[in-house]
Amino acid sequence: MPNSLMLFSVMIIIMNIASCGDKYDPVHDNDNLTIPDSVSYESDIKKLFDENCIQCHSSQIPANERITPINVNFDDYDSAKENALRANVRIQAGTMPFGTSGLSDYHRALFQKWIDLETPEF
Repeated sequence: MPNSLMLFSVMIIIMNIASCGDKYDPVHDNDNLTIPDSVSYESDIKKLFDENCIQCHSSQIPANERITPINVNFDDYDSAKENALRANVRIQAGTMPFGTSGLSDYHRALFQKWIDLETPEF
């Protein structure tokens, strides 16, 4: 029995090591993407939110009609910046916008670049 436990432990360690490695980086892993050096809320990200996010994440949606958390909104710069890191996790995972296959590689990379630049407004 102790040998089985040791073998099992070794297998778990090997599986964990094998799963470690380079993660997908949407800004740097796709040579076909041309992401601008400068990305800002006003020039790039507001349109992305307007087209993909505020249908569910808007402070204008009454609380009794919301399917998203009340404090997670993207209808102005301050709320977008406040929720940017939280949104980025789901955007990069392809789970947002909900009910879609996620944003395109270009838009995921654009959003990541905005995060990397520390979410500039202009």
